[in-house]
Amino acid sequence: MIELTLYVPGLFGPDAAFSSDYIPSVEHLSLLLSRGRRRRVAPLSFHGRVSELFGYSPDPGRDIPVAAVSRLVDAAETPAGCWMRADPVHLRADRNGLVLIDASLLDINPGDAQALAAELRGCLEGMGAELEVSSPDRWYLKLQQQPDILTEELDMVIGRDVGVALPEGGAATRWNRMLNEMQMLLHQSDVNRAREARGLAPVNSLWL
Repeated sequence: MIELTLYVPGLFGPDAAFSSDYIPSVEHLSLLLSRGRRRRVAPLSFHGRVSELFGYSPDPGRDIPVAAVSRLVDAAETPAGCWMRADPVHLRADRNGLVLIDASLLDINPGDAQALAAELRGCLEGMGAELEVSSPDRWYLKLQQQPDILTEELDMVIGRDVGVALPEGGAATRWNRMLNEMQMLLHQSDVNRAREARGLAPVNSLWL
């Protein structure tokens, strides 16, 4: 018997409560679901669940190598070296702290992405990191060695206070200091001023 695994994040999320008037009829999906099995699983990030489905377990105390896989798609080449995602985000202050808004809501065009990255590259030299923009929404750091930090995946932080999800580990203080320096540069950025003049939220931080 052939077994098919469908991974559809949010399939039974808040939208499932909408009237059927707003949801198209998907007969083949309904048929597959009617023949499936239901079980409860622990909450995981998107990449954590995909890794589990493919039978991959990251080394203890290490992040899932998200950047190496996604850059293979974005740059269409095998990524040599050590890579980390450094995605552009907007942090908005509210009564719950600094709430993260991801790039899907920021409308970052390629010109803005390259210009903002150029302003940040000098800040990264001391970390032995090169900033690469393979996509306006997905940025990368090429590193000389594996950083001694643990990070939280972006999809687990969207809409939440970032204060409880900053990098941890032996080198966390150094990396968080670098993030603060980049936030100060982005706050003064002419690119961000132009974005705000166009009614767009500024890119005021990166998420590792």
